Amino acid sequence: MLVPTPSSTSAARETHQQNTRRWLRLAFVITIIVNWCLIGLRLLLSPAFFSQPNDLGYILEPVLSLAVYAAVGLAFLLSLPAAGQSALTIGTRVGLLTGVLWVINHAKETFATLPSLPATLISISAFLGAFVLWGVAGFLAARQTCSLRYGLIAALWSAMLTVLLTITFGFLLLLVALPQLAFLEHNDPDFLRSHWNNVTLFAIANTLDAGFSHLLEAPIIAVVFGIVGSLFGRLIAPKATAAPEA
Repeated sequence: MLVPTPSSTSAARETHQQNTRRWLRLAFVITIIVNWCLIGLRLLLSPAFFSQPNDLGYILEPVLSLAVYAAVGLAFLLSLPAAGQSALTIGTRVGLLTGVLWVINHAKETFATLPSLPATLISISAFLGAFVLWGVAGFLAARQTCSLRYGLIAALWSAMLTVLLTITFGFLLLLVALPQLAFLEHNDPDFLRSHWNNVTLFAIANTLDAGFSHLLEAPIIAVVFGIVGSLFGRLIAPKATAAPEA
């Protein structure tokens, strides 16, 4: 009977981490491409969109933001040393959790008819809960690695995954539930004040703009909560197992 040696166990762990990072990288890139395709397909089906005011602005903002996400995400996945793998693992778990939370909330906002107060409270809870969990990701990663940098990366990575899942769902609705999105915009003050003459096209623009806002704001919020969480995690990191600050 073969008994695993420390070196063989370490090699197996490293191989597992490499495979995990490879699959995560593939899923991340596919998600970015899927979002570009969803935007492109919706615009291909709605050529009249290009006759509306500021049409290119609504398109370029999320498209270019996704390109930035791709660059940052691949930098994390390709350049982080093995010590940073735990930060990505924690960030991935938290990001998937909060991403599902936001998707459920988005579905509720789109399809459910709730009284104003409960609907508002649910939405606030979903957003604030995600912000806190991003901070928790930073806390856990900083405590485990004894590194403020990895704590911040975990928080930022979790926020990026949250937003990618959410906007993928939102852009998918442009293909499968556009009439419902347009119905929600009929009495929107922004539509009434706009110079757009087609509420369906405005619903497309509003979804693209909301996607861009999420892509822009989430990393900023994650940095704030991530710094707080990482500082706490760094302070209580076990001294005996602490890794050098990276």
